[in-house]
Amino acid sequence: MKLSWNQKLFFKINDQLGKRPIIDKIVGWVAQYGIYVHFLLIGFYLFLSFFSSNWLYPLLLAYVLIMLGLLFFSFIISWLIGYLFPQRRPIIEFPHSQELFTPLSDWKSFPSDHTMVSFLSAEVLYLLVQPITYLTMIIPIGFFLLAFMIGLSRVYAGVHYPNDVIGGILVAIFVFSMFIFFTSIIL
Repeated sequence: MKLSWNQKLFFKINDQLGKRPIIDKIVGWVAQYGIYVHFLLIGFYLFLSFFSSNWLYPLLLAYVLIMLGLLFFSFIISWLIGYLFPQRRPIIEFPHSQELFTPLSDWKSFPSDHTMVSFLSAEVLYLLVQPITYLTMIIPIGFFLLAFMIGLSRVYAGVHYPNDVIGGILVAIFVFSMFIFFTSIIL
């Protein structure tokens, strides 16, 4: 059986499981719970912004409303892609591969929903809190890096292929671009 670049890269990463138990525990935790930490940090950042000015409530409300709408459309697109172009999880396709944990569902692998949601939330935060100085630019960049780490950790944990992560990023960029496009037409 000839493996694609995606499968070869997955196995190159997956072969590292079990060689460094501490790294396995950290990356496995990030792969499972990193998205919750991501949202908690965004909420904490918005909460801290309240102390520098009184615009927290409208900003938080805007963030929640925009995120709910974009999540709705992004999950429709993600699940539609998963249904029309099914790609099984690595453990189902290659039973000899390893997983750090068992995901909640195994009906779709492409695109990665964790990656899509974390990138989408970082994009919305960047839109709402436009960085003014180089110092304030570090925080949104940090959220993008955390989103990227969440995606990579899902590959390392053995629950996604690398192209699943790329697909999640592309769906997030597409949905966010459509949001910007349609709001610029309406406003």
